[in-house]
Amino acid sequence: MVNPDNKIAMIFLVRGDIKMGKGKIAVHVGHATQYVIEECIQRKHVTYATWKKYYNSQKTVLRVNSEKEFNELHSKLVDLSRALHFPVKIVKDEQETKMHENVPLVVGFGLIKRNEVEIIIGSLKLL
Repeated sequence: MVNPDNKIAMIFLVRGDIKMGKGKIAVHVGHATQYVIEECIQRKHVTYATWKKYYNSQKTVLRVNSEKEFNELHSKLVDLSRALHFPVKIVKDEQETKMHENVPLVVGFGLIKRNEVEIIIGSLKLL
């Protein structure tokens, strides 16, 4: 049996302070997923095959309550990614809408063992 804290996951943080429909959230999480997977393949990330085979490509989507919290978490994740060598990607709304133009909406990262990032994201709730 696998310890849930050691599960390898791809994780997404979604801004909860911006009103987005389910479709828009799905699109932006999809963009982040594609980036993280392509980076893992390009870097020959050791955990990619394990994640795909044993963890059924597990993904977790969490809500972030404010832009400030989003930026702080992103900064901490970038620092951690330098040490643990996993990709981190911010996805911005690139549509030319006045509401969210070029605003960061989602950050995707992984592949990482849940216990290695729990100190940063442990207080966040599922979307």
